[in-house]
Amino acid sequence: MSQLRAAVADLRTNENAYETDAAAKEAEMRAVSDESQLQTADSFTYGSTPYTSWLELWQHKVLQEATRRARVENREILVLGSSIGWIPLYSALTYQVRTRGVEILPFRVEVSRGVIESHLDAETRGLISYQAEVRMPQIQDLKLTSP
Repeated sequence: MSQLRAAVADLRTNENAYETDAAAKEAEMRAVSDESQLQTADSFTYGSTPYTSWLELWQHKVLQEATRRARVENREILVLGSSIGWIPLYSALTYQVRTRGVEILPFRVEVSRGVIESHLDAETRGLISYQAEVRMPQIQDLKLTSP
């Protein structure tokens, strides 16, 4: 639990620092958006996911079964729009299941990677991966599961 506590504290610090840097956010949005359809800064903000809220949601039987199957079948949970890594971190540390976070904004991926490198032991780090973009060849082998 100490790894989770340290990582969450770091995520909160990084999230707040990033959200106050409007210039950096604007630059990343321009890098990932078509100029004709540029969204507002708020369109790319997910906000924090408190652990207790996530844990309550994850008690749903569909999510519990999908998590169990991912662990048993050595598959990973895919989190689209993983922001700075809240949900992948919670999944890996709570259920010891491989989790991949996918985020369109590269800065958030770097924050996520930095946090797991700084606060998680080698075994736990092996459960989490992050990527900054999705290309169909990278996700074509993933399967949607339903219990």
